[in-house]
Formats: sequence, C-alpha cells, structure tokens
Amino acid sequence: MLAAACGGGSDRAASPEERERPKQTAKRISLTETDMGIPRWKLDADQVASYSGRQAVYAENVHVDFFDEEGLQVSVLTSREGRLDSGTNNMTAIGDVVVRNTDGYTLETDSLRWVSNERLVRTEAFVRLTRGEDVLTGYGLVSDPGLEHFEIQRRVSGRTGNVEEPLEGR
Repeated sequence: MLAAACGGGSDRAASPEERERPKQTAKRISLTETDMGIPRWKLDADQVASYSGRQAVYAENVHVDFFDEEGLQVSVLTSREGRLDSGTNNMTAIGDVVVRNTDGYTLETDSLRWVSNERLVRTEAFVRLTRGEDVLTGYGLVSDPGLEHFEIQRRVSGRTGNVEEPLEGR
C-alpha cells in the first residue's frame, strides 16, 4: 500500500538528531485501502513523514473517508494528527477527532483508533456523540466506522431534546 525508498546502508549508529529527522516527507498526500477493488477508507493529509526503524507513517491535518461493503461513503473523520501502521493498516487519529456519518451523527473525542482487520473504530478516551439535540457521553467506545452500531463502555450519560410525549405506557 505504501512504498518507501531506501538509501544506501551504513553500519554506524545514527545520532539522536538523525534518528528524529524523517526519512521521507510528502505534502498533500492521499492513500486508499481497498478490498477486492472496493474502497474501505481513503486518507488525505496535508503532510506525512516516515522515520527509519518505524513501521508507521505520521500525518498532519488528517481527513479520512470510510466506506461500507458496497463502496458507499458512510462517514468522514478529521483530526490534527494521525498515524498509519503500514504493516497492519491500523490508523490512530489524535487531537480534535471528529467523525460525522451520513445519518447526521457526530462523534467527538481526543483519540480514535481504526483496527483494520476488525473494521472497527475504538477509543478508551472520553466521547461525545450527538445528533440534533440528542447527546450521549461516556468513556471508551467501539463502533463500526459509520457509527451505526456503537457501544459506549463506561460512565454513560445522555440527554435528549424535543421529547414530545413520555415514554411511559408504550
């Protein structure tokens, strides 16, 4: 999925300054993971960097489109930073993470991890899920990327707006 060029090898140890410098950088990139030709996700970022000895690519100003089994877009994730593990295609979004699905739900959190082989997003952080005036909050979340089937794991709280009639007696 992601190709990286290798420079000439050297047997000497890298200095701390060299270890922290990116091996490669790129601006305004786009990466797509597909399954049998159907997109699973598409990542766009303003800048990415890879480092020697790491299997991850680090991104800034991340935008990820998630797709369903038929290739239809189900949600969009944005974050300040991200990390893509080039071995597993797992992604971690960090900083001002927002996911908006096509049904009007919005998820906000500090960090969110896409687990590619499970096709799920996960976090242990505080989450806020809203749709209109309805709000759910709590800690920890497991969900499909379209936010259709989700579980907030701890300290769940919620409020709903525009309740027209009581739920009693239904």
